[in-house]
Amino acid sequence: PEAKREALRHALGLQGCRVIGYSGNQRVWHGLPNLLRSALPLLAHDEQLRILIIGCGFNESLMTQCGIPEPIFRRQVVFTGRLSYWDMAAHIDLADIMVMPYDRLPLFYFSPMRMFEAMSLGKSLITSKQGQMSDLLDARASVRFFDPALPQGLHDVLAGAIYDEDFIAAGMKNRDYLIAEHTWHARGAAVKQAIAHAMVSR
Repeated sequence: PEAKREALRHALGLQGCRVIGYSGNQRVWHGLPNLLRSALPLLAHDEQLRILIIGCGFNESLMTQCGIPEPIFRRQVVFTGRLSYWDMAAHIDLADIMVMPYDRLPLFYFSPMRMFEAMSLGKSLITSKQGQMSDLLDARASVRFFDPALPQGLHDVLAGAIYDEDFIAAGMKNRDYLIAEHTWHARGAAVKQAIAHAMVSR
């Protein structure tokens, strides 16, 4: 409901702000420092830009680790704190876009649950093109990839995306794609088809 959305936005100080969302934990392979370093010039340029770190506890060490001036860190980097599973959607809903700033990992393979959560809320995505990201996000999705091997890769994609209203609005394509292809019902149908094919082949 809009009233609850506005109340949560107000509680987190996000009224009238453009919001870059990140959800998940702060393990090194999830790449949160990549996002903070890449977004710093954008934060410095626009005082109304926020990074919303969803489902993570406050981590002051990121300020020095990423070289973020204290006024920017205190005002424009917003931590929700740890959340229950049931509260994640309401917080992801506050973001304009969602970013998965994964580093370059040669053995990148794990379930991209945060990707599916963002898609379910109709959010456009920015992510590195590797592993399951490149496997699952195709022309049916609203996504912009960055190359984690390029020092400016994530910054350049962020700069071109955060004020692109068409890209932000296209996030509903991700929800439609998710419902059409990646629900448990759709997965079950694909498995059933594979089993039927295997039985015929025998």
